[in-house]
Amino acid sequence: MREDSEHNKRLIYFSRLLFVIYMAAAIYILFVSEKFGRTTTQNFRYNLTPFVEIKRFAGLLGTRHTFKAALNLAGNIAVLMPMAFYIAFKLESKRMLIFKVTFECFVFSVLIELIQLTFKIGIFDIDDIILNTFGGLIAAVIIKIYYRKRD
Repeated sequence: MREDSEHNKRLIYFSRLLFVIYMAAAIYILFVSEKFGRTTTQNFRYNLTPFVEIKRFAGLLGTRHTFKAALNLAGNIAVLMPMAFYIAFKLESKRMLIFKVTFECFVFSVLIELIQLTFKIGIFDIDDIILNTFGGLIAAVIIKIYYRKRD
């Protein structure tokens, strides 16, 4: 039992470290870096129609814009995964783990998009929320499988 406890502590520490690195990178990319297209504008920019941007980027796969499209799609899926792992390992109860982690990723994603809209940085995009939440769901499923195999 002691070995399991030590293993869990290491997982929590590692997930916390990843989360801190992730938060620093996310804040930089989302709110500071102009290289990633984060510029302030005078107008509110938003997309409220689900799957418009996902379809657009999926359509760019296999063209000269494949890297940009893949980076956008995979990046939006992966961006909240460190947070999802951190949340999952911190949960006292593993009951409803998938729902709790996915929901918290959804809420966090909405907050990021609202900050972008409020400060007119980047674009509020419902597709980003969908992809971010999906990434959180994938991470939650991975953790759930890990716990089942471990027990």
